[in-house]
Amino acid sequence: MKTLLAIGLSLSLSAFAASHKVLTVTSDRDQDTTILSVETNANGEATALKVVTTGNGLLVNSASFTMEQARAGRAILFKSDKYEVIRLGLESRFEPIYGGPVKLDYLANGITSSRKKMALEAVREGDRWVVKFNGATVTKAFVKSNKVIGKVIGVSSITF
Repeated sequence: MKTLLAIGLSLSLSAFAASHKVLTVTSDRDQDTTILSVETNANGEATALKVVTTGNGLLVNSASFTMEQARAGRAILFKSDKYEVIRLGLESRFEPIYGGPVKLDYLANGITSSRKKMALEAVREGDRWVVKFNGATVTKAFVKSNKVIGKVIGVSSITF
């Protein structure tokens, strides 16, 4: 009976381990769609960030980043050639059980290597994770390209 109870408890706890789709990102550069998800363990704590990009129904890119990589600002949403165009970084106050501040860092101008930052928040609400911008829950982001003579040189703006 104890074994049966232990198996049942184990199965019910593992049901909480999940992937929480928190943001869908599109741009004016192409038709690709990028999904950002928070991966959680059986206790609902954030353990990783996952980025999956598809285009024309095909997988373009898939990457997972540990919490340590994200804390170091190494969770890359978009990369073009040698440039890390958009990356996420968890601020020091971010806690895997509750969430906290997240920094969105993007390349504004590849010619001058200038970057800009935006403040977001990843928050656990009950048994799901959400992203907030200026206090409001957001599920979609649109990236507008910064162009010079028709050539993309960076990101002009990101709207939610």
